[in-house]
Amino acid sequence: MLSCPLPGRRAGAGFLSWFVPPALAGQVAREAAAERDAALAAAGQKVPQRRARLLPPWLAVYFTLALCLLARLPYQDALRSLAGDGATGLAVPATTVLTAARRRLGERPLELLFLRVAGQLMPSRDPWARVGGLLVAAWDGTTLKAPATPESTAALGRPRHGGGRKAPAAGKNGKDGKAPPGEGHYPQMRVVALIACGTRALLGAAIGPLADGEQKLAATLTGCLQPGMLLLAGRGFWSLALWQACAATRAHLLRRVKSDIRLPVRQPLPDGSWLSVVNGTREAHLRNMRNANRRSRGSRLPQEQGPLPGDVTVRVIEFLITLACEDGTTRTERYRAVTTLCHGGVNPACRHFSR
Repeated sequence: MLSCPLPGRRAGAGFLSWFVPPALAGQVAREAAAERDAALAAAGQKVPQRRARLLPPWLAVYFTLALCLLARLPYQDALRSLAGDGATGLAVPATTVLTAARRRLGERPLELLFLRVAGQLMPSRDPWARVGGLLVAAWDGTTLKAPATPESTAALGRPRHGGGRKAPAAGKNGKDGKAPPGEGHYPQMRVVALIACGTRALLGAAIGPLADGEQKLAATLTGCLQPGMLLLAGRGFWSLALWQACAATRAHLLRRVKSDIRLPVRQPLPDGSWLSVVNGTREAHLRNMRNANRRSRGSRLPQEQGPLPGDVTVRVIEFLITLACEDGTTRTERYRAVTTLCHGGVNPACRHFSR
């Protein structure tokens, strides 16, 4: 929905209606309006009466989507693009009218629309779309700038910078809208998205303030996971609590982990991988400290390795990646990943990733 395969600069209502039928656009606009009215009524405030406008709510939804596709076009030209060849002689509302319509629409109809249309789209023929019969998905995070308004700054927060930033003059510490020393000017939001690797389609997305970590936002997307999926993630998404929440959906997981996480060999496997356990309980932490003290002292006492309550079995895959540098040299680095695919004979995806 966010990429337009049509030639030229026209989005075309026909193209948008293929993804978003007019009935659906009107439905999400009505649902959002009903939610606003209910919230006003619950707060004891007057519910405004709806009246006919030049740009009805369903068309305001299309207009906002056209702005996403044609971000470089002025408002009126973006609206004309929806009419396609029928735009000749079309009376387009003034820019102020279009701005007011977009403000009245708000973000809730688009959120409801995303929840309706998000999915893997058509089946992909790319070899990485499915592995061993599992739909390969991944999540990752990024940050986006927001307008430097007091409301956005209070809700999202500004990014902090390191030293070397010149302090502003006296009186320029935020009262006039400028950022204080050590902070960026534009507030930023953090976005974590769940994507189908074959079609690049969004399966889910979470948005929060800059202070929210990627793991916190990713935890809100576990409802998008389902059996038959293989979720890939980088080491920044590793936590035992998030791992267990994802595994509870019965989706399979493959996640890179940091080098400081201890993954002792409990059972070697023929392909070179091994089964291990991770445990986030206090008892496991104390046992790791005792074992580390024994190793540092050179103690002859055996390492404590028995099972503990809270043990989670994972399969560890260790692999090497060789990078070719621009100067002609090569660099080889070792990586580790853990997966819920613990038995190579059960699913071909295990054999694929352990090669």
